[in-house]
Amino acid sequence: MAGARHLTAVAFGPSNDVVVAAGEDISLFDQADSAVRERFRPEGTVIALAIGPDGRYVAAAGEKSIQLYDAAAGKRVEDIGVDDSVNHVAFGGGGQHLLVETGRRVLAFQDVAGREIPFPEASDIRPIALSPNARYLAVAYGRSYGIANCRVMDVATGKETATLEIPSALASLAVSSDGKYVAAVPSIRAAVPIIDTATHLQRPDSLVYGQYSSFAFSTDGMSLAVAREATRSGKHESEIMIGRRMDPSFVRPIVPEVLVSSLAFSPEGDYVAAAGGNSIVVYHTESHRELARIHSASDVRTVALTAGARYVAASGSRFNIYDVATGAEIISLPMQSSSEIAMALTADGNHVLVAAPRSDAIFIGRYPSQIQTMIEEICERLDRNLTSEEWSRYMAPEPYRKTCSNLR
Repeated sequence: MAGARHLTAVAFGPSNDVVVAAGEDISLFDQADSAVRERFRPEGTVIALAIGPDGRYVAAAGEKSIQLYDAAAGKRVEDIGVDDSVNHVAFGGGGQHLLVETGRRVLAFQDVAGREIPFPEASDIRPIALSPNARYLAVAYGRSYGIANCRVMDVATGKETATLEIPSALASLAVSSDGKYVAAVPSIRAAVPIIDTATHLQRPDSLVYGQYSSFAFSTDGMSLAVAREATRSGKHESEIMIGRRMDPSFVRPIVPEVLVSSLAFSPEGDYVAAAGGNSIVVYHTESHRELARIHSASDVRTVALTAGARYVAASGSRFNIYDVATGAEIISLPMQSSSEIAMALTADGNHVLVAAPRSDAIFIGRYPSQIQTMIEEICERLDRNLTSEEWSRYMAPEPYRKTCSNLR
């Protein structure tokens, strides 16, 4: 390996046909003839390396960060920050998960490789939305003479299902769970059109003139929630209106005392979550009873709510899951920052999809929606429980028990 001097870390591919070495550069070599397949320039000193099972992704760990490289595309695709110094990294779960060992704990990052929907205009996307069941994705891009293009796509296949023209001055988008309707929320005081994606015609239940900031369809498509500007006693705040489709009347407004930037119904429609700044508020849709008011340590850009309002997910600079009853943070994972981000609960309720534009594609990440999902997925990737020594190192002072009930 003539091209890899002053090495700081080395890792072998699963089939030993490739080796990756880090020094001033990160170099991916063929074992047979030492030919360099790819070379990257890392930021900082690389302490540990790992190669995915198919040889496509390389993880390079620095002191408190991990850089993820796509060897096939020849570029860095992810930066993951961690709070502790990293000792070791390893891929698991078919290369979709990354395990990180620090001096104090083992961290598991879900879907670090994720997947991407090719989108050449990705750098021009603003805003972006996922349907309530995370089946459809809507993006606005390509503004000209006050008009923007809006493309609706099937998340599973990346196939385009509709293209619309909508007003270019947008605060947010919403797309229904069946992909049939798109709501375009303007960033100026104006009406909110709800557009039929098949006919391209505006629906009669579009919202009247106002200063709106967020819109949400219920999963069954029969209800909607909107946040709009409200001025009371000189205070600049939002009010949330919840109503049924094709019903001209809204129930009395909810005043969350935050400037709302994101709304989401629970799957059955009985609850709604509102987020703004670093606050999340959860309400019962019929009674307007406040169930929880949660203050996040990081910014909250978008929210998703699980069935029965048991958990609420929030994403911004981090992905967090909170227990609605207690307000406790139960999952916290770093995320790559993006100017636009969308999030929605999957149809089975076990995961949350997060969509964000990259340079020439839309990245789709999958995260657990509840702690039990995360435990089950981690246990599926392990072949044994922690030893007593390992437990003492990572879990003390908790008394020893089986890490996974299905393992020895």
